[in-house]
Amino acid sequence: MIGEKVTIKDRNGCYDEYAKWAELHDFELNVSRLPVNGSIGTVIACGKHTDYDNMLYGVEIDGLNYIMASDSISISAELVFSHNNLIMDSIKEEIADRENYDQNILISHIKELVSKLIQEQL
Repeated sequence: MIGEKVTIKDRNGCYDEYAKWAELHDFELNVSRLPVNGSIGTVIACGKHTDYDNMLYGVEIDGLNYIMASDSISISAELVFSHNNLIMDSIKEEIADRENYDQNILISHIKELVSKLIQEQL
């Protein structure tokens, strides 16, 4: 995810006073203004909120750094394609490793794998 392009879809998802998280992820937070909806930025950090279970992303836009909630950004089409390929490769590996597999167990395992990959990558 680091280095990937994202679009700001809701500027109100910006954590403009959360320097603690920025310090944990080794970047300087811009607190002078909120990003503009529709701006395209680059992910410079990602991780869970220190007190809650939601994912946050450090996003650099035109030299300024912001912390954005996961639901306030959208990923580029290239990143979606990349994530889908990662999921498909993992599924192919899982099937290749099982000559005599129970289809229901494999389907259950694949669902868990897809859910895990989505949570980790998005």
